[in-house]
Amino acid sequence: MVLNSEIRRYVIVNKHRLAVMRVDADGEEWGEPVVRIASLLAFMEASEGPNASESIPVGRRQAGGTLRLFARDLHYAASFERWFCDRIIDGDRSIEPLREFLRAQEAYQLVRFLLCSFDGRSSVAGLASRYGVSTAHFRRICRSIFGGGLKRRLRQWRAQSALHDVLTGAGSLTELAYQHGFASSSHFSQEMKFHFGARPGCLQ
Repeated sequence: MVLNSEIRRYVIVNKHRLAVMRVDADGEEWGEPVVRIASLLAFMEASEGPNASESIPVGRRQAGGTLRLFARDLHYAASFERWFCDRIIDGDRSIEPLREFLRAQEAYQLVRFLLCSFDGRSSVAGLASRYGVSTAHFRRICRSIFGGGLKRRLRQWRAQSALHDVLTGAGSLTELAYQHGFASSSHFSQEMKFHFGARPGCLQ
């Protein structure tokens, strides 16, 4: 009987899908759309330091093709996302080819752009203009990547960012409402209750 810790696995990824496979077997053990993993990397890298929100230049030539990478110490295929996050946090250079491949995907670039650009006040039209495409095309790109409308996703991100600042005591509730682009303290309170089930004063 072969123990899970003894099974060698590798990752194979193209612009559509990332799959985990065993060296000694055919067929994938686990897989996800590549947009999910690319978005995860964008969030991870955006939290790494004071300059992490700046865009990272990538070569478009990396966006296509297929990459195969040995996944050292990945003992369970379904735990790939946790394994990937741990490798990023540890600064594991062995996954750098995978990170470079994911950075070339539009999902990564869009999430990084939105994390850099959205301040709670930006309109979809304004974001589309800064991204360099029409508003209609920008909405289509966002829908294909996020599986839903952009406004809903930005509303969630704004609430999550505001929650972080509430929990860390980054300012008064009035200051935080203004910083995150809410129309008023009342609007801020309503949004926090909608997303997290409690008003910001109860979350401090």
